[in-house]
Amino acid sequence: MYKGQILHDKVQNACNGFLLGKFGIGWHDLADTVSIWDWIDEERGMKDEDITGLVPDIVWDKLDTDGTISGFMDRCTLTSTVYGECGCGFCDK
Repeated sequence: MYKGQILHDKVQNACNGFLLGKFGIGWHDLADTVSIWDWIDEERGMKDEDITGLVPDIVWDKLDTDGTISGFMDRCTLTSTVYGECGCGFCDK
């Protein structure tokens, strides 16, 4: 069980690894629009499986709100890249 700053750092590292693996960019390469603190339960703590399940949501939010991603990727492509499918019902991704 991770809590506080240790939890924050672990989640941020996981998001950074996800971004590097899928997009070739790191967490700090993007605008500072999303705070890890808004996504984690620092007092109750979180387990590894909680973090793993949360990372795609945080990354999607960070990329969607960054502003630069929309220059080369629409929301359907972003969603299908992060989650493996879009699910919007309007595209074929």
